[in-house]
Amino acid sequence: MNRHKETPTTCNVCGIPATLVMSNEQQQLRLENALLRKELERFGAQKATNHADSYNNISSSVLNINQGASHSVDAGHGLVGNYNGAMNGIVGETYDGGSGIGSELVRYSVPAQGLDDSKIVELAVVGMDELIRLDQTSGPPLWFPTNSLNEILNGEEYMLQFPRSIGPNPMKLRHDGSKESVVVFINPISLVDIFMDVSQWSNMFCGIVSRAATLNVLSTGVAGNYDGALQVMSAEFQVASPSIPTLEHYFVRYCKLLPNSIWVVADIPLDNFSPTSISRTKRRVSGCLIQELPHDYSNVTWIEHLEVEDNEVQTIYTPLINSGLAFGAKRWIAILQRQCERLVCSMSNNIPITGNIG
Repeated sequence: MNRHKETPTTCNVCGIPATLVMSNEQQQLRLENALLRKELERFGAQKATNHADSYNNISSSVLNINQGASHSVDAGHGLVGNYNGAMNGIVGETYDGGSGIGSELVRYSVPAQGLDDSKIVELAVVGMDELIRLDQTSGPPLWFPTNSLNEILNGEEYMLQFPRSIGPNPMKLRHDGSKESVVVFINPISLVDIFMDVSQWSNMFCGIVSRAATLNVLSTGVAGNYDGALQVMSAEFQVASPSIPTLEHYFVRYCKLLPNSIWVVADIPLDNFSPTSISRTKRRVSGCLIQELPHDYSNVTWIEHLEVEDNEVQTIYTPLINSGLAFGAKRWIAILQRQCERLVCSMSNNIPITGNIG
């Protein structure tokens, strides 16, 4: 009688025998490590083939692509094209202290200490996983619903569910996280193009982004889109009041296309590695998920997560900060919705007027 040697079944992703009994946390760690290895391999291969490309060449090519895009709006194409060109004539809310958006690098232009490209990629993969899990989880105990159709993050539960979370965790700071969704008339590809172009992004969100700069491009993504793109960036966020301190942020922006055709743009903080980080309020993993809807609409879910020191802001402005109208998801969503509406108005001059006027 012949005996066949039994071979243990292994996981296709992480290569671990499936017969082993692992806790949910161990399984999650295995999966994260496997995804990280794949991402590092992909990044290394791309860097080897594109080592001669400089940041200036990448920036100019992206700019040329955007400038050559269509500026029209019709029923079949939605909002596409160069966002900067459309914004020049309709935005009047820029508040930058007279220096101009992007006129100078934020002080985070000093290179991070002890942080190489592979470490940044590792942080980006872990941060992307955190943002996706924050989106997929809804309701208590992690999220508390509010009367304004958004959700507020439970800081204590967050630390329990994300013990390996990225970012500072001093006892003096309070978690201020929020999540909100909106449907806007812009297709996901065009919106991703705006997020991955620092000039277009800072122009769209000029009401909150006073300065922004791309410091390094680690990956431009796959050919034709920004899937897998990695950019080290710095930005300064502000409220139009001298009594509310600005929020300076040094981060890596990671763009990923999920198998279910949902785009994710995640900002993963690198402030702990910056020798010049002085802001007491810290931004943790934040970003948005963009789902394609029919007729070139997009459903955008925004997650914004800060750690705030309460005594840093005057008491009179505390309700504004707590409401999310200063740096929370509610404000980002409100600006996004308003700017998309303005784009529709500015690009729809070719719509014929019917009926009597008078």
